[in-house]
Amino acid sequence: SHRGGALKQTNKTHKTKTVSKRSAKAKLGQGRVVKINPSDSIKKKKEILVNRLEQSLSLKNKKLKRISINKKANFIPKVALWVTLASCSSVNEIEQDILKQADSYFRHEDDIRAKHVSMVTANFEKSKQRFTFINAGRSPMDVLEMAKVADLILFVLPLHEGVENSLDKDGEMVLSMLKAQGLPSAVGLFQGLSTYKKTKKANAMKSLGADFFSREIGLDVKVADVQNVVQLMRSIASTCHQTKTLHWRENRSYLLAESAMYIPSKIDQSEDKSNPSSLGFLKLKGYVRGKPIGVNQLVHVSGLGQFKIRQINSASEPCPVRKKNTININNNGQPTLCCFPDPSLQEDLKMEANVDPLAGEQTWPTKDEVDDMADSMEFEKMSLRSKKSTSNYQDSWMTEQDMDELSESELDKDDWLSSVNERSTRMKFLDREDKEFPDEIDTPTDKAARKRFERYRALESFRTSHWDPKESLPLDYAKIYQFDNFSAAQKRVQKLLKDIEKKQNGCYTDENNSQMKENSGNGMTPMNDFTVPGYESYVRKGTYIELVLGDVPEEAILKSGNEFPFLASTLLQFEQKMSVLNFQVLKNVYFDGVIKSKDELVFHCGFRKWKARPVFSQLNLNSDKHKFERFLHSDRFCGASVYGPATFNPSPVLIFKRNLSDSGGQDAGFRMDGGSRGNSGLTLVASGSLLSVDPDKIILKRVILTGYPFRISKRKAVVKYMFNFPEDVGWFKPAELWTKFGLTGHIRELVGCHGLMKVNFNETIRPNDTVCLSLYKRVYPKFPAEEFEVL
Repeated sequence: SHRGGALKQTNKTHKTKTVSKRSAKAKLGQGRVVKINPSDSIKKKKEILVNRLEQSLSLKNKKLKRISINKKANFIPKVALWVTLASCSSVNEIEQDILKQADSYFRHEDDIRAKHVSMVTANFEKSKQRFTFINAGRSPMDVLEMAKVADLILFVLPLHEGVENSLDKDGEMVLSMLKAQGLPSAVGLFQGLSTYKKTKKANAMKSLGADFFSREIGLDVKVADVQNVVQLMRSIASTCHQTKTLHWRENRSYLLAESAMYIPSKIDQSEDKSNPSSLGFLKLKGYVRGKPIGVNQLVHVSGLGQFKIRQINSASEPCPVRKKNTININNNGQPTLCCFPDPSLQEDLKMEANVDPLAGEQTWPTKDEVDDMADSMEFEKMSLRSKKSTSNYQDSWMTEQDMDELSESELDKDDWLSSVNERSTRMKFLDREDKEFPDEIDTPTDKAARKRFERYRALESFRTSHWDPKESLPLDYAKIYQFDNFSAAQKRVQKLLKDIEKKQNGCYTDENNSQMKENSGNGMTPMNDFTVPGYESYVRKGTYIELVLGDVPEEAILKSGNEFPFLASTLLQFEQKMSVLNFQVLKNVYFDGVIKSKDELVFHCGFRKWKARPVFSQLNLNSDKHKFERFLHSDRFCGASVYGPATFNPSPVLIFKRNLSDSGGQDAGFRMDGGSRGNSGLTLVASGSLLSVDPDKIILKRVILTGYPFRISKRKAVVKYMFNFPEDVGWFKPAELWTKFGLTGHIRELVGCHGLMKVNFNETIRPNDTVCLSLYKRVYPKFPAEEFEVL
């Protein structure tokens, strides 16, 4: 029979206006065909229209309810922070002009007074808003600390000295730090336009300033001239209605202390007052922001540490909307509303776990093994002394791990240099060398490679090979906590807070709206408006309270410099436990120095900060293993693993390095509460965000031993300079070799007695190729040299 070929003619199908019965039945499928009644389609359209109307009404009701809840929150004064971008700008004049427009204002001064930070609350009845203006000066660290609680940032750009002088180095650093931490709503202010006599020149400068703010902050940023106070207040008021939400701080309750007072305990008052170890009570007054605050929660005070709540009292607002009736204070001056904790429900302040030195399995070494170890240690010290020129005193306190790290690479040779400039030059050279030849080291000539790399192992595949995360853990891991499922714990804790917030918002119904407005207008808090119904241990958001913290050491108050405002934030469940935190960081483009792994750095994570020695690694999405990075490079994101307090996502992180050259090589201390308290030596080196809290993250350090082929015969060659002892060839014979041109090979046999070996490759090898052997070992972060302290 004839079959049509590839060139068979195919005609177009016949175009029919009607569909055949057979094709119509095939489309409908088997069974009875039901005819559609035209009236049914009309009814269906009406149902769709009704559903759309009901949906729009429900969305409208939700929006009205959200607006009514925000009206309650609007009675809380909005925190506005002044940020000057140049030293030639002045904030005091602008603030005085604004206060003249206010109906009333109050300057916050108490027993503990800030020397470098001023705070004033102003009431504007016309716009039905209150603002707390904070002037933190020119210190970048003070501005960064106050920006953690700011709802609005007022950037002042001076233009009277030209565009080139409108932004100095400190202003550029502050701007980059605020954007890395999370920038709330902002308003750009122009200062000095009145100095230009020509209107055309003034408009040109104003246009340049507007372009600067839109480029650095955002296209929707509002700008205003400080000379026009009416326009300035209109821009601030309109921006406050569209405040941005910083989720890392809105997941918890926090408080800006408008008043602070320290009271020594009665037990310590009878003792010597000069004793710095005495304890006392710290009373902080302010508005509850974020989530409702629980009396059984732990509280972190910036610059002091973590403490337990003794009680929460109602307090009178210093600058209420209307001054009419009395506040929640009785005739004796005592608060009428109080909330006390339950000691059985309060969490422990202990961060580290109890270490049991007998928990790990071990075998006691014999006398011969001890003697062999002593001989090997003496040989290593002699070799290190000849290479490093160290003294007997230095050899006496050098541990085996330190000697191993010193001998495995040249990264720590610069530690013995006396000059900081020489060390910086050396580190820059090593950084460039690591970029050009990553992980490549020379095989030691005075020690066998099987002894030198006995803690390393070869992997068949870095991505798929198995590595047990519980194998040979260091002793520091006995101090930390590990969670079975940290993300599930976070969801459970946040769900409870959302339920409490919903219960609080559900109480703002139409029945008590009039009572709410009346009480909010005169500054009162009714009995049923202090705590959340159903959750009596939680105080509502927006309430002005007096927070009493117990067991506060007087030494911490003295070290803080007796300066306020203090920032208090609650710790969620498990957040006071020590664990391993993994961050995703990027090196700061303005920092041209070198950051090495295990260097001591300062981490700002949310409201807390601590010293740590991180381990940098690559971010691998398709593998459970991550390659160790010796340096923090600026061309890509990098992972940083440190010991620190457990923190829930999302949370930004800012990494600082102390400049030892400013303090003559001495550490200026670890008081991190502002530039006036010893922070002038801190430099921002990197920023990023929290990835996970996982001690089981595997970070592998890779070393590459290199050799060169000669006596090549197609796929066979003799490799030299990889090993120096014949026993090393047999030790590493099972490991797979690779070349820089993409070949793979295996060791065949030993040649001679000087470490030469025959290697078979999968393809023909070239004479200019390099043969490599990759070895891996797991590395861990380190605790800082000093006592671990979270401030």
